[in-house]
Amino acid sequence: EQEAENLDRLQLGPPIAVIPNGTEMADLEGGRAPKPPDSRRLLFLSRLHPKKGVKELLLAVHTQLAAFEAGGWQLIVAGPDEGGHRTYLEALVDDLGLRQYVQFVGEVLGDEKWKLLRSADLFVLPTHSENFGLVVAEALSAAVPVITTTAAPWAELVSEDCGWCCECGTEALVSTLSVALAASDELRAAMGRRGRQLVIERYSWQRACAMFDQTYSWLLHHAPQPDWIR
Repeated sequence: EQEAENLDRLQLGPPIAVIPNGTEMADLEGGRAPKPPDSRRLLFLSRLHPKKGVKELLLAVHTQLAAFEAGGWQLIVAGPDEGGHRTYLEALVDDLGLRQYVQFVGEVLGDEKWKLLRSADLFVLPTHSENFGLVVAEALSAAVPVITTTAAPWAELVSEDCGWCCECGTEALVSTLSVALAASDELRAAMGRRGRQLVIERYSWQRACAMFDQTYSWLLHHAPQPDWIR
C-alpha cells in the first residue's frame, strides 16, 4: 500500500494493482521441529544490520532477563553479517552478560531455515524500516506468533490476533516482549494458528497468482475490475 501511495503521488496515469508478495508455506505435516524439553525459542531471522533492531532486542532481553530465564527462553539470532555488525552485537551480548541466553547461528537457507522457523515459539523482527518483511510472513506460515514494529506494514498482527506490533526502540520492545513472554504456550500456539491461516488466505503463492490472473483478465476485458486496483 505504501508503494502504491508513492506511485500515486507521481501521477503517472496507469492504474496500480496492489498484490502482496507470494509466500512459500512452511510444511507442518511432520509437526514442530524438536528442541530440548522445557525450553522456548525466541527467533530473530534477518540480515545483521543496525536498521533491523537487534541491538534494541538484546537490551530488551537484558531488561526482561528474569522472565526470560524463568520461562527457559533462548534467543536465536540467525542471518548473514553485514558490515561487521555481528562483531558489535556479540560484544554487546558479553557486556550485558547474556552469553548463555543468546546464540548466533549465522546465515540459514533452505531446509535449515524452515527447520529453525518450525522450532521457534516466538519470532521477533524489531526493524526500523521494512517495505514488506517476507520473513514475517514465513514465520506466520510456520504457525509462529510474531513481534515486529510499526515500521513494518504488519498491522494485521494485531487485527488478526496473531502477534504484536510496537513502536521502534528499546522501551516499547521491552513492554511488548514482557507480554509475549508471559503468554501461555497455549495462547501463543493459538496465535500461531491464526497467523498461518492469515498467510494462507492473503499471502500464499496461490492467492498471489489468483490475483495476477484476475488482473490480467481485467486488462484483457475478460473480467470486471478487481478490488485491489487503485
